[in-house]
Amino acid sequence: MGTKKKTQSVFHDLYEDDRAAEMEMRSALLIGLEQWLAASAMTQREAGKVLGLTQARVSDIKRGKIAQFSLDVLVQLAGRAGLQTPQRLSSPDARSCRDAAATPCTDGRGRHPR
Repeated sequence: MGTKKKTQSVFHDLYEDDRAAEMEMRSALLIGLEQWLAASAMTQREAGKVLGLTQARVSDIKRGKIAQFSLDVLVQLAGRAGLQTPQRLSSPDARSCRDAAATPCTDGRGRHPR
């Protein structure tokens, strides 16, 4: 048997890198909201009032329905819940850019690092 290539997450197995990164962020936010709901001891109706959602949409959060929520909506909901959203960005170093020929790398201003 051959060895399998280890990926960053299941999303990288399913999507291109940019979509996988978005799905990872959406997943982290949805998990945070699920944990907030569980710890709050609120009913779905009460949580809906805090979040500005219907009870049915709160149920979608509790059931992990990631496809039902865009990234921007999840960020807004996390803010309404009083959750701190991590904001860490990193860029690849120049060597990893050269090694990943199929993936364009830039310094954040559209230029390749030197």
